[in-house]
Amino acid sequence: MDHRLLFPLALALLPACGSRAPAEPPRAPSVPVADAPAEVAAKPKRAVPAGHLRREDVVEIVSAGPPAFLAKLDVRPARDPSTGRFAGWEIVQISDPELAAGAVRPGDVVTRVNGKKIEDPFQFFDVFRSLVLAPELRISVVRGKETQELRFPIDEEPGAADAPRPRASAAP
Repeated sequence: MDHRLLFPLALALLPACGSRAPAEPPRAPSVPVADAPAEVAAKPKRAVPAGHLRREDVVEIVSAGPPAFLAKLDVRPARDPSTGRFAGWEIVQISDPELAAGAVRPGDVVTRVNGKKIEDPFQFFDVFRSLVLAPELRISVVRGKETQELRFPIDEEPGAADAPRPRASAAP
């Protein structure tokens, strides 16, 4: 399969990526040392309400780029049966069961992300980059014959500086 077709579905799987527990980093072999400091515990991730994303997780995922998703899912273009035109991206398989955490499922057709169609890699990259500042992630899917919009508010870290927001342009 052409991996360029997988980029749009990476966004559909973003919600669960932010909610997974990070893998424990490998530890260096312990060497007995006199007066060695106690092991420093890793800082746990801050809690957010169910269905929410942490801003820091979104930034981390966007910084890692879409290739991190490619080994974990398989998609194909979905066509409108009456017109034959492109309708969205059908999720064929999710090889990492924790990745989607039930938000999106095989058979779902992702039609929009944050209100925008994603029909080519250029549209995907624009939407993907915009997530760093977006107040939420909205994924429109067709599941069976029903259209649903999955919403995931993106929570800021308490005490963090406000993320810059795009200014509304003045109409000429």
